[in-house]
Amino acid sequence: MPSLLPINLDDLLRMHGVESARVEFKASWDEYTAGAVLETICAFANDLQNLNGGYIVLGVEEKDGVAILPPRGLPVNQIDAIQREIRGQCKRLAPEYQPVLAPELIDDRHLLVLWVPASDLRPHQAPTARDKDGRLQYFVREGSVTAVAKKGTLDTLM
Repeated sequence: MPSLLPINLDDLLRMHGVESARVEFKASWDEYTAGAVLETICAFANDLQNLNGGYIVLGVEEKDGVAILPPRGLPVNQIDAIQREIRGQCKRLAPEYQPVLAPELIDDRHLLVLWVPASDLRPHQAPTARDKDGRLQYFVREGSVTAVAKKGTLDTLM
């Protein structure tokens, strides 16, 4: 099956394996990861640095920002449910935004890659994973870190 991604995933994992302004690795999917992923989707969609968004790779552990290979992978019987959960979580973004979800197979391990192109409707806000009150914040990417935007940071996008 051909990939939905505009990049070669193997190259991304092996040659550009350092987390950056455009790449985030997550070893698994759980309640904590869901909140962090939603914030990163928001940051990539906002694309403050005009890098055309980014990629979130689920099923790949990292150490000091470098992908640990071969990847851990995700249970194949959970990938569909994870995709549905991500789609539902993205409805919480304001305005709503949906990334491209691409199930991939690398080294006989199942991964889920979220391709998050820059949004035409930016800026976006997401509920913060740290606050349980569901307050919406603007998120941006600062190097390899997803962070709450500082006052005035998004003025160029509005």
